[in-house]
Amino acid sequence: MGTEMDKKKAAEVVWLGYFNEYLFERGLIDEAMRKKLKIKISITAKNPNTHIETVEITRDEQVVLMGTALLSQLRALNNN
Repeated sequence: MGTEMDKKKAAEVVWLGYFNEYLFERGLIDEAMRKKLKIKISITAKNPNTHIETVEITRDEQVVLMGTALLSQLRALNNN
């Protein structure tokens, strides 16, 4: 893993894994979604020709994830 692209991909995989756990631990996604995303992240990490952007989740799932992420950030800001 010497190229910048490899390093960027590794960082994205780590971030997605962390974010997936963060959302689950705070009850923003359920166990089924957590497992689904974990599998997709794992598949992406193992295939060097697959980019993070190609992880297939539905548009509705994307909206839910973005919404929960934004709500989480807003709650964190309101608690400070």
